[in-house]
Amino acid sequence: MSSDNYQDTQANLNQETQDNYQDTHSNLNQETQQTNIRNSVDTHRSINGTEEIKLALARFALTQNAKTQAPMLQQGELEVLHAMANLRSANAHYWLGQYSLSKFNIPLAKQHFEAARQNDLLRFRGPNEINGIIKKLAEEFSAIFVDANLALERASPQGIIDESVMIEHLHPTVKGYFEISDVFYTALKKSELFGKFRNEIPRSQAQSDIPLLRAEVYWGAAKIAGLMADYPFTDEPKRVVLPLKINELDEIGFAAYKKKIDWMTLATETQKLAKKNNDVELYLRTAKLLADAIPNDSERSFNTGIQLIQGINRLKQFVF
Repeated sequence: MSSDNYQDTQANLNQETQDNYQDTHSNLNQETQQTNIRNSVDTHRSINGTEEIKLALARFALTQNAKTQAPMLQQGELEVLHAMANLRSANAHYWLGQYSLSKFNIPLAKQHFEAARQNDLLRFRGPNEINGIIKKLAEEFSAIFVDANLALERASPQGIIDESVMIEHLHPTVKGYFEISDVFYTALKKSELFGKFRNEIPRSQAQSDIPLLRAEVYWGAAKIAGLMADYPFTDEPKRVVLPLKINELDEIGFAAYKKKIDWMTLATETQKLAKKNNDVELYLRTAKLLADAIPNDSERSFNTGIQLIQGINRLKQFVF
């Protein structure tokens, strides 16, 4: 781009553009954010009491997909990225982040991705100041601050949160949910809020026993495909391309996606299929999920316990 064209571009991005930006963000300043969160805490305390707040563990850091979640409201074109970045364009910072990443400049890429989030005009993602407010209030109310955002950064390539742990601006992936639950578990254990843990669960064991069925995985993937095929992730609605159905479990998940069956039916059908295929591990996993889903069914819980004892012994014989 020539110097003259660059100057013309900057001239076109006049004071009115900056004024509109400031007006959009006028009610998103730190004071307003802190007031809103404090009001939420006060409301919760008036209903449940101060001690309940300490136990709620609700004040953990907001987190987001930084690397692959483009700003929702685009402003500017690639050829004027640097000019737009000077005017705090979210879209310019996002693409500069991608460019920096391609050049393996990770610190600069992270800076641009953070700036993209901070300046996104469609506020689907909370600004960084909110995490500071949450941490401050956690200290004030003697609550446990759990930094889920840091946990997801550590679980992501180059320390930049991406699609491996966050689907888009809000929803974690299965891996993301596991990392969040793991950091909560670690914080609870360290705090001894409920005393010392007698039987600690190793991370590897927790990973291998994630309470999720394959049919649920397909169901979730199909719903995500529908979500990503419409606004604000596309300029106009697109045809939903569903995941390929590989086996009978995927067919069960597809039926749930089409709302032909509910979760209980999905789990029951999965258990029937596991029994038919003599899949002891899947049968026991499903039995545990069903027992947890209906805690007041004492007969089911008792039978599940018996099945677990018998099934584990059977698995031991099979393995050894």
